[in-house]
Amino acid sequence: MKNAHTKQTDVSALDKRDSITKCAEKLANRIKRHSPTKRIVEALLEREYLWRTEVNLIAGLSNSPDEIMRIRASIGKQNILCPRVRIPTLDGRFTQAGQYSLSPEGKMIARLALEHGKRGVQ
Repeated sequence: MKNAHTKQTDVSALDKRDSITKCAEKLANRIKRHSPTKRIVEALLEREYLWRTEVNLIAGLSNSPDEIMRIRASIGKQNILCPRVRIPTLDGRFTQAGQYSLSPEGKMIARLALEHGKRGVQ
């Protein structure tokens, strides 16, 4: 009975590794075609989180949520987190601002994608 559970766990681990590898390859292909993606991914790995305005500046874009959406399509929606934080506006009201960050799995995918980019996707 223990052997059956171990085999199932091994298969799940292999499936997860394959999933991470496929996502990394998709992201690596996007990075090769679109340099703002690379800048965003590198910044997300370097920092705990990024505000939307920071992503705009880093990527050289004015619509960073669209680029984040495209990155999510490569690595999985659950791997780029965006908790909303209540912050004051200039006129004294409050708004909900998002902080982009990578999940632990997202960080693995991003590192692997950047490594693929250095070597070339195989």
